[in-house]
Amino acid sequence: MRQRTVVELFISSPGDCGCERKFLHEAVGEYNRTARQGLDLEVRAFGPDDLYSGTGSYGQEAVNRQLNHYDIYVGIWRERSGTPTPSAPSGTIEELRRALERHRKTRRPWIMPYFWKQSSTDFAAIKNELIAHGSFFHAYDDPKRLGGMFFDHLSGYLRDEYRLPGHSTTRMDSADRHSELNAVHYTFQIFSPDGREKKLSIDQAAVAIGRQPKRNQIVFSSDRVHREQGLFVWKDGIVFYVDLGGDSHIQYASSHNRDQGAYGQRAIEVGDAVLLPDGSRVVLRAVVD
Repeated sequence: MRQRTVVELFISSPGDCGCERKFLHEAVGEYNRTARQGLDLEVRAFGPDDLYSGTGSYGQEAVNRQLNHYDIYVGIWRERSGTPTPSAPSGTIEELRRALERHRKTRRPWIMPYFWKQSSTDFAAIKNELIAHGSFFHAYDDPKRLGGMFFDHLSGYLRDEYRLPGHSTTRMDSADRHSELNAVHYTFQIFSPDGREKKLSIDQAAVAIGRQPKRNQIVFSSDRVHREQGLFVWKDGIVFYVDLGGDSHIQYASSHNRDQGAYGQRAIEVGDAVLLPDGSRVVLRAVVD
């Protein structure tokens, strides 16, 4: 009998995110019910309240001692930053910093942060720490929709990270995922590492990059490219790139201010390129709505 792989997922959030935590736990439960039928993998989600109490110079120390081996970090921020500690502006930020530091050394845990769009709190300092580390973050406008978005992100990451054969728990149906998006006309110029190039035009709102011909519109064969590497999406008059694989890089065609962003990521403009881990470049040459 094969041994089941248990993936430890830590949910870190201030006290005002109880509703968000509820929907994240429901998403994990849905993933486990779907995946358990054909996969030897299960996700165990926990938060600080699930850890034992202990002693130390301050309360967060007892939590920190139990956070050295989990696989995925999920951070949520709504309005509050959390309760200050002697080492950080809040316990939640201290947990994030420890996760980022461990990721620098070991590539674990995977970092998945989310911020409420309507928040009156300026979380710029936290976002800047994430950007400095090279970590993307996402915005949500409703706790229930956060659960659905998180389900997609979690299942996509697990599928690629654990090389799950035939795994299809993500809800990628275009009617569900892109119902609010209007199709546009993209033109891309694609450069291979060996110098070859080609142009490709696509008419739809979202364009996926990866190794799966049936699921991706821009397909690569290199094993260094993830099966679902990334996604170009047009929404609200801008194009942005969702880095599903976590190791793409954006090469900007101009140096003018790029403060405008969407869903935690800077806007992609005509002439900008996405650099893939195999050395390929995907350049956005035109977009027409």
